[in-house]
Amino acid sequence: DGERFLFLGQEYPLRIVESASKPLVFENGEFQLFQHSCYRARTLFTEWYRHQAHRVIGERTMVFAEQHVLQFGRISIKDMRSRWGSCGPDGSLNFSVRLVLAPLSVIDYVVAHELAHLTHRNHSRAFWDTVAEMHPNYRQDRRYLAKSGHQLEF
Repeated sequence: DGERFLFLGQEYPLRIVESASKPLVFENGEFQLFQHSCYRARTLFTEWYRHQAHRVIGERTMVFAEQHVLQFGRISIKDMRSRWGSCGPDGSLNFSVRLVLAPLSVIDYVVAHELAHLTHRNHSRAFWDTVAEMHPNYRQDRRYLAKSGHQLEF
C-alpha cells in the first residue's frame, strides 16, 4: 500500500482495497488493488500495462500514420528488453510494453522512429529528417530514453 507506479510519465500511488469490482483498477489518480489479489499483483499490473500500451501506442500510431499517409502492418506489444521498437520487413511494428511508462511525447518519438523505417530502412540523414518532420522535438525524447529508459520498469 502506498507504493508508486509509473503511467505515461507520471507516478501514481497504489491503494490496497477491501472490496472492488475488478482485481486492479486505475481511477481517481490511483491504482486500486483488491487485497485478495495481492498474490498476483505482478501479473495484474503486467496485463494492465500491456492493455494500456496496445490502446495508447495503437492510437498514436494511427494518428501519425494518417497525418503522414503511411501504411503499416500489424502492431505488437512485446516485453522487449534491448530496444523500444522495431519495424519488420512486412511493415509490422513492434513496441516495448515499457513505453507506456514514459511520457506521451517519448511514445510519440518511438512511434515516429518506427514509422520512418517504413520508407527508410536505415538511420540515414533522410531517415532522421523524416523523424524530425513527424516529431520535431524528437532529440529531447531520444535523450530521455538514453538517460532514463532504465527506470521504465514494473
